[in-house]
Amino acid sequence: MVGGGGTKTAKKGWDVEFDMLPLDERIVSNISQNKIMVLAPGEDESTDNHHSQAEQFQKIIDTEEEQKKKVSPMN
Repeated sequence: MVGGGGTKTAKKGWDVEFDMLPLDERIVSNISQNKIMVLAPGEDESTDNHHSQAEQFQKIIDTEEEQKKKVSPMN
């Protein structure tokens, strides 16, 4: 753990240094509990969560695109 501001601001997460990343890119900033999943030693990562996250992200993108297509009453 490099640092964090959990009590200072609600939006700021933790800055974490990962030794498995390249030397100039080891610090990952603004990590919060809802952005990562911690696995127990020997536990394999499930791909189910990735699929559901991708589906949720696609729904958000689709909704934003639909809102852009709607004509504003000001036009």
